[in-house]
Amino acid sequence: MTHADYALTALCLWREARGEGNTGMLAVACVIRNRVNKHGSTFYAQVVKPWAFSSITAHGDPQLSSFPQESDQQWIQAQLIAGNVMDRGVEDITNGATLYFDDSISFPKTWNRAAVAPLGKIGRLNLFREI
Repeated sequence: MTHADYALTALCLWREARGEGNTGMLAVACVIRNRVNKHGSTFYAQVVKPWAFSSITAHGDPQLSSFPQESDQQWIQAQLIAGNVMDRGVEDITNGATLYFDDSISFPKTWNRAAVAPLGKIGRLNLFREI
């Protein structure tokens, strides 16, 4: 793993799920790892893939210009969670999810409903696996 893998993954967790606490950030980290494993890729490549995580790549997303303060407890937790998922093989709490969307949006128009299987929810995160 590179520094960029750790840094971008932690930033993604913080931006995407800091309001969901440790469990929500862990769920996002597991989704990223599931994508890495599925595509034989890197954490960095999955996080910066266009439209994969709107807070990292979507123009107009309000989180795109948000950066944590070093003392922000959620940022500290995001870094710990990222490291644990990347280095220590923390158990996947998403049951293999490779996709999710937040309750604040409707089912993504770009997703094919027939090509995804719902896996449940963690907080505001609706989890899916690509079929």
